[in-house]
Formats: sequence, structure tokens, C-alpha cells
Amino acid sequence: MKFPWIQFNLKFITLYALGILALGAGVALFARANLGVAPWDTAILNFKQLLISLQISITLGQSSLIHSFCLLMVVLILGRRWQSLMAVIPMVAISLSIDFWDSFVFINLSSDSLNLFTRIVFFVLATLLMTWGLATIIISGFPPNVYDDFHLTLLRVFHIQSFALGRWIMEFMGLAIGLIYALIQGDGFGSITILSFGLAMAFGSLITFFVNQYKTRKILNRQL
Repeated sequence: MKFPWIQFNLKFITLYALGILALGAGVALFARANLGVAPWDTAILNFKQLLISLQISITLGQSSLIHSFCLLMVVLILGRRWQSLMAVIPMVAISLSIDFWDSFVFINLSSDSLNLFTRIVFFVLATLLMTWGLATIIISGFPPNVYDDFHLTLLRVFHIQSFALGRWIMEFMGLAIGLIYALIQGDGFGSITILSFGLAMAFGSLITFFVNQYKTRKILNRQL
């Protein structure tokens, strides 16, 4: 069996774990900033609020796992590559990371108790943590999260030549799903704000920036 990574060593395992922790922290900080969240996080947050309105209890991590599982099914159907099943590893790990930060570390923090400056700091920090975390997972060489796999599947299956266009399609799909949840609940746009659209446009560039920083320092465990 040929493994998808190049070096199975402590350095890249540590980077992979840090990337997953950074993603979880980013989701929790976005929720507390309450200024707008990353595209697929709008779906995660709005789905949780929709279920709460129906008196169904669910955590942010569980909501994330539900959405990533559905995306994995789409990837398997479209891509027909069994290797995509390895995305289950980061799916579960990211779900646990989100609940760790949201339900334990930041449990006593709410957006209502924070002033605008602190919320802005949280928003910027969340953006940097999530994009750095995604870049770190990518360069680690270990199984990518399902969103990246979905992005690559779109490019391959639909013969999309532009990497950025494929990313935008994926990100705006997350926004559309989040909007549907909010409309069903009757809560306006829910967690979607104008900044969510800005994040949809900027995420790809920020991830590329961090990946290039790793490349410059020759910290790579896969061909990019």
C-alpha cells in the first residue's frame, strides 16, 4: 500500500495537529466575533441555530462533522476515488478541535460580552488561524480536509482550469447552504454578513500566501 505522505515523522505530525487545532480555534473565534464567518462556517453555524430553533441540541463540532460527511459522500460519488475516505481522519479531528475550543476553552466568552475592538481582533485572528491551519494541513502531506478534496474534485471532474475559480465555487456553495438554513429558520441571513463574502474571495489567496512561506523555508512533505 502506498501512503500519500512522504515523511512519516514527528515534525510533520506536529504541524498536522497544530493545523487542526488552529482550524478549531478559528471557528470558535469567528462565532464570538459575530462580524461574519468563513463561507462554510456560515453553514455550520446557521445549521446549529436552525436545529436549536427546532429544540434539537447540537454542538458546532457535530454540525461541522455532518457537513463534512455530506461533502465526503459527494466527493466519493463524483470522484470515485477510495483514497478520499482518508478525509475521515481530519473530519473527526477537526470536529473534536472545534468543540474543544468552543465548549471548553472559550465557553465563558460570548459576543455580547465583548466590545467592538475585541471582536475585530477575534475576527482577524480567526481569519489568520484558519488560513494558516489549512495551509499547514496541506504542506504536512497527511490526509487533507474534505473541503480541499472537494475543491480538487470539482477541478478534475468538471475540467475547471482555474484553481481560484474552483475555490470560489466551493466557498460560495457554503454561503448558499448557510443562507438556505437561515431562510428556513426565518432569521434573516443568520451568521452571513458582507464580510463573509470578502472571506470567500480572500481565503484562497491567504492560504496560498502561507503555503508559499512554507515553500520558501523548504518545509514541505508533498509535491506542490
